[in-house]
Amino acid sequence: MLKRPTTYDSEVFKEFNRLDEDNFQSVVHFYEQHKQDMITLNFDERFIILLAYSNSLYEINAYKKHLQVSDEIIERSIYHNIQFFNGEDIYLKTLHQKAKSYFHLHEYDSAQHIAQELVKIMPGHKPYTQLLNKCLIRQRPKVVKRILAAGVLLYLISVVLVVVNILLVKPISEVSVQPMEFLRKGIFIAGISALLFGIILHHAIAFIQIKRIKSKAKTK
Repeated sequence: MLKRPTTYDSEVFKEFNRLDEDNFQSVVHFYEQHKQDMITLNFDERFIILLAYSNSLYEINAYKKHLQVSDEIIERSIYHNIQFFNGEDIYLKTLHQKAKSYFHLHEYDSAQHIAQELVKIMPGHKPYTQLLNKCLIRQRPKVVKRILAAGVLLYLISVVLVVVNILLVKPISEVSVQPMEFLRKGIFIAGISALLFGIILHHAIAFIQIKRIKSKAKTK
């Protein structure tokens, strides 16, 4: 467990301790201003400041920078066998934020990979499951894409038939208007049904996939 130093703090660390760590912009500014000074700090001080910097980058939506720093934290926490700080699991928190950074950058494959590992580690932790579900929903399987495309096509055809019925059929034959309207309604209903089915199927596939991951994790 990493403990916050209480004696013989460096001047840089004392100055850091005077910061409001919830003022994320000031933490980022402090770290980047004192980046060269970090080399002179002992490991604990340097790592504590790095943790605050990483969290602040995430909170201010600097996701690309956050990904770089989070990798450094994960590597150091593993190498130095550090898991907890201030009652938080550094490894899991950093991985979770890293997955969300990938998600916000629309790198859904990378986000999904990390989210799956987190669900395997803690199957009952709701935030991990929710993140994985979001990643899966953002990535449509081919079968879902085809069903949704068919639904959109049928809908567009029904719109075209409205114009055809008004501009072409009605002036020529009033009798044919009603059958054309029935056809249009049928195509419209089929299109909307396909869209709804595609969405429901997509969510069902994601649900089943998550359930399988959890089941495998629990049986290990």
